[in-house]
Amino acid sequence: IGKDCSPAVAADFALAVDKLDIHLTDTEQNAYKKMLDSSLLLRSVDSAMAITKSQSQIRKRIFVMVALLECTTENLEYFLPQQRSVFYFFIIGLRVVRGFMFAILGLIIIKLLGIE
Repeated sequence: IGKDCSPAVAADFALAVDKLDIHLTDTEQNAYKKMLDSSLLLRSVDSAMAITKSQSQIRKRIFVMVALLECTTENLEYFLPQQRSVFYFFIIGLRVVRGFMFAILGLIIIKLLGIE
């Protein structure tokens, strides 16, 4: 969402990851750190993993992160529905195409990072 989370959300994330036993290998941890530093890398690798490795530990961590961000009041406006124009359907179509491009790029990145 473009901003750092609060310390409380970070603590909840650490607790959830521990309770859900979502542990990463060294290679996955390295890739995950790089993904958190780059929104392009995060989108691409997550898109590719949605197709090839949907049950990966990295994706599970991303799901926990998004769920925690979505349920906090400080981020509520990012997740609530908004009034949209008729042209928004065209924008959705462009985002679908962009998503496929991210997935293709992500497949290449997964190979480069050595994520199995």
